[in-house]
Amino acid sequence: MTPPQARRHRAHLARRRRSIRVLRALWRPLRLTTPGAIPHSTVWALLGGLYSTTWLTATIAALILAFYPQPGPAGTQDAWTLFNSLIPALALTFAGLAILQLLAKTTDTPPSTIGAGMPAGWRGSVATFLLATLIFQMRGVITNALETIPGLPDQNSFPWTPPSSPDAAALLVYDSMLSGAVEEIIVLAVPVVALRAAGHRWPTILITAVLLRTAFHVYYGVIAIPGHLVWALALALLYIATGRIWPLFLAHVMNNGIASFYYVIHQKHPNAATTFLGAAQAVAILCAIAGLLLAILLCSALRAARRQTRPTPA
Repeated sequence: MTPPQARRHRAHLARRRRSIRVLRALWRPLRLTTPGAIPHSTVWALLGGLYSTTWLTATIAALILAFYPQPGPAGTQDAWTLFNSLIPALALTFAGLAILQLLAKTTDTPPSTIGAGMPAGWRGSVATFLLATLIFQMRGVITNALETIPGLPDQNSFPWTPPSSPDAAALLVYDSMLSGAVEEIIVLAVPVVALRAAGHRWPTILITAVLLRTAFHVYYGVIAIPGHLVWALALALLYIATGRIWPLFLAHVMNNGIASFYYVIHQKHPNAATTFLGAAQAVAILCAIAGLLLAILLCSALRAARRQTRPTPA
């Protein structure tokens, strides 16, 4: 074997080892927690209690708005009202994190190590963030594509209520961004970890996570439901594959922050808001393109790993 052939052979072996490591890492979530570590009734009571204190009323209102769209509430939101709404959101965020830690001790599976399908360290977190940004962009692409079909309704507008002062505007943006933390922890991380600890299979866990997230987003209208279903399912799969909730939280914070900040600026300075939105969307699209390229590379690695692990015919 000549030196160039030897180098190519070593490179081929290195690629095969990397592909096999990726495949094993992506299948690792199937061994998450010990089934039956927590009773089923306890887990469903926990999820029902969390949802009823957070989004049950919002779900009922969203269902009404989906079929009977209405303009946003009249008047404005003052800083004190917005500040009071932040208190339960912060309490739910810390409560969700405490529940995750309790589940980690009960099941001997830390939430931060679910799956570990991405590279270790910051590289895996960045990769997860880019893929989550791609998923957020997919939701809009699907809805916009459906709106181009003749005869289908348009998407409903978000029922914004304008802030009454600069302080209220800042709190409105912060409140919108914080909702991403609450949502990712309460309707994604906690259900996935708790249901898996109770011994439920992955289809049950995915269906539950998708329904919990989609239910209170239907106020965007029937036309937006397919995009939200794909969005909720893809985020749940990404969390199961990587075990990283913070990159998903940051992607959600970025998405909500762009929308709310644009809305706040648009009230006083429409031209500046348009400029900001264009720049922010450009950044989000670049992140989504990087996530798409990463997804293509991961799929290629998976295919290569499957080919290498197939038994060769005699």
